[in-house]
Amino acid sequence: MEKPRVISEAFRVLKPGGRFAVSDVVFLGEKSKLPPGVARSVELWSGCISGALEKSEYEEVLSEAGFEEVAVEVTHTYPPEQIAGLTGEDVEALRAVPAASAFIRARKPELR
Repeated sequence: MEKPRVISEAFRVLKPGGRFAVSDVVFLGEKSKLPPGVARSVELWSGCISGALEKSEYEEVLSEAGFEEVAVEVTHTYPPEQIAGLTGEDVEALRAVPAASAFIRARKPELR
């Protein structure tokens, strides 16, 4: 997964006090509970899902990179039945671990 590396690089190149902000897809639960086929099915619907982090993972990766004021604000949760290619057990799996759009924000600390 490249997101931790990308976040570390964003931290490196930002000036002190600089802000990091992206819109991304996050899981609102443990993605390890999803059957492997779900990620492939959902990938056809949105490439963002296959690389999505859990909300808590995103917060942790940003904090570990050195960011402060970390916030992951969920803006929209996707109903599983609206995702093309999902049926039965896959829909139920995504009901347990929903995917959502989120604004992700953080700030690089000022020099002291």
